[in-house]
Amino acid sequence: TINSSGSICRNFIRSVAIDKYGNIWAGTYASGINKLDKEKNIFINYRNDPNNANSLSNNFVSSIFTDSNGELWIGTGGGGLNKYDPSSDKFKSFKNDESDLNSISSNFVNSISEESHGILLIATQNGLNKFDKSTGKFERIRINHEDKLKNENISAFIKDRSGVIWLSSYNDGLYKMQFTPDKFKNILSGNNTKCIYEDGSGRLW
Repeated sequence: TINSSGSICRNFIRSVAIDKYGNIWAGTYASGINKLDKEKNIFINYRNDPNNANSLSNNFVSSIFTDSNGELWIGTGGGGLNKYDPSSDKFKSFKNDESDLNSISSNFVNSISEESHGILLIATQNGLNKFDKSTGKFERIRINHEDKLKNENISAFIKDRSGVIWLSSYNDGLYKMQFTPDKFKNILSGNNTKCIYEDGSGRLW
């Protein structure tokens, strides 16, 4: 569902990003996603329409990310991952399928980042996923190999100035990620970490 009333639909904003055209996108707690059209200077609101498979999959927008190719990705709280197609003004959703291990591990997405061109990192309430855009398949990455039954609720990512990716966890604190092979070093074990920030001196907070 698209609403072009001109004003932002709700003041409770969860995430913000700028697309390759300079438009500002703002995700809300329960009212979908807003696009501030740079040319018209109005807000356009996109919401889930149960009768339209090409609408936003869920109105709780937890994260928005523009990748290195300028493609816009939207994480939701219950509707999985969405990709926005500006040419058609439609969304494609990627949801968990319990019978398919190559689907996203959870429909509750907390954060989105990029490992390299063509590979996205998706943090969910049920672990970390790598998403290959060329194949449309997800690879589920275990952080804690010792406890395979443990639920890994990854809250956020940050790629620091040296290219290292850090992950925060609601259950297990802070992790440093190394890619060859996938290895994780636990920095703040047992701490509930919700977000990460790198300051101008390269220090993490």
